[in-house]
Formats: sequence, C-alpha cells, structure tokens
Amino acid sequence: MNQSQLVKYLSNLVQSNDINNELEFIEFLQSNQNVKDYIIGNCEDVFWLYFERHTYDGWYCVKDDRLEWYYVCFQEHGTTSLRNRGIETKIHEEAITKVLVYHGSLKF
Repeated sequence: MNQSQLVKYLSNLVQSNDINNELEFIEFLQSNQNVKDYIIGNCEDVFWLYFERHTYDGWYCVKDDRLEWYYVCFQEHGTTSLRNRGIETKIHEEAITKVLVYHGSLKF
C-alpha cells in the first residue's frame, strides 16, 4: 500500500475499533496479530517508513542485532543521530505504534 492508503487504513482501524490513544492501539495490535502482520508486510511503498534496515532516509522500526530490543528512530543521510533517536522497547507493538505516530500515518 502507499502512504495515503496506509493513512486511510489506520484511520478506519482507529474509528471502527474506538481507539483513542497510543496505549489502546498497542493493546489492539497485541490482540490482533493479523493486523500487525498486515501493517508490517504491506508498507513497502510508504515513503520514509521502514520495518527493515536500509540506507534510506526515513523512520525505522527495527530489531537490534541481538534480537532483544526494537528501535524506533529517524535516519538521515545513512546515519542516525542521537537527536533523531525515537525509542527503545522490547514490546514490538509499542515500537510499531510509535513509528506510525512519528511518521505521521497514525492519528487519534
């Protein structure tokens, strides 16, 4: 899906499931694995949003090399500076929610 399709999809999810904030969206993803998988698997055409490591500029939600932590950060010119760092969490659904909010695709 492209960016406008992602925004529409997320907006419909939020409205149809009466989700009012990030915590509720995290809980929704935790209980709906198929939705989480759909979001991750269908964002390859969304500008500046990535769920795998690349050298492109944009928002990233990736797992660390030890496969323990998820990092949400903004990468610019192939590097991530501390001022662009988002969050670190062991909760995948939290990382997905944060990257979608930071990217501007998810609004409540």
